Order: sequence, then structure tokens, then C-alpha cells
Amino acid sequence: MAWRSSPNRPTASPQPPDRPGCHQETAIARQPLTAAQRDQNRTRGSVRAKVEHVFRVIKCQIGYRKVRYRGIAKNGARVFTLLALANLYLARGKLRSARGRRGAKAPLPRRGRTAVPCTDSET
Repeated sequence: MAWRSSPNRPTASPQPPDRPGCHQETAIARQPLTAAQRDQNRTRGSVRAKVEHVFRVIKCQIGYRKVRYRGIAKNGARVFTLLALANLYLARGKLRSARGRRGAKAPLPRRGRTAVPCTDSET
């Protein structure tokens, strides 16, 4: 097991590779974040929250945790459908407010035959 202690063995660095936009800035010991770093973190966090909320809805509200092998097309269709449902679930407040201020139900347009009230004389 000499290879474990060899000096040529690469060691894992505690920080991820430095790529712009890949991780949030952290404060160095005893130095607070600068205003620019705080603004960057807020921007990244808001984008991350928008993405993560959709997956929370899919996992917690809809219960989609595991994927069974059904073929790529079927699994893809199911995921796209769940993403659409999650977007509708997250937008339900805006959709409700579009109906009216107090959430009153607007009458829906009828399709096909119109309902005629039944009277006792017709029976």
C-alpha cells in the first residue's frame, strides 16, 4: 500500500474548481462578504430557488421519487408532463387572481348543447 502515501498521488482540494458562476462566494475567516459578493450570492440564490422549488413540487406534492425503466420516450414524456403540472401548481395563485379579486368563479362558456331547464309539464 505504498501508493497511498506516495507524493505523486493527487489530493482532493477542499474547494471546487474556480469557475465563474459555479458556486456561491463564502467569507474568508474574520472578513465579511463584500457588497458585490452579497449581490452575486443573492442573484444565484434566487435562480437556484426558482429551479429547486419545481423539483420539490414534483417530489413532495406529486410523489415522483423513482424512475422505472419504461424506455426513454415514455420516461421523458412522464417527466415533461410532471414539469408542466408542477409549473401549474406553482402558478395557481396567479391563475386564481386572474379570475377575480376575491377568487369568485367566473361562469365558464358552455360547449355543445345548452342546458334547458326541465319543467314538470314536459314530463
